[in-house]
Amino acid sequence: MKVTLLRKVGDHPEGAELDILDETVLEAWGAAGVIEYKKRSLSDFKVDELKALAVEKELPKEEWEALKKDDLVQYLTDK
Repeated sequence: MKVTLLRKVGDHPEGAELDILDETVLEAWGAAGVIEYKKRSLSDFKVDELKALAVEKELPKEEWEALKKDDLVQYLTDK
């Protein structure tokens, strides 16, 4: 998920855009006021984001790679 920093973090200045996929980082930085973040429903994710989430969760690729978006959302919800 692309986010914009509300304040400087490390070498990244305020206003910098970062691509963060780790949900725990998004939640923690949102709670700390580093980024503006509201947890999204899986159905709001794009297909490539859903597939990245499946990879991150180390789910068997053969189970999810051919699924269409709605089926992929359901698969990830069930896992």
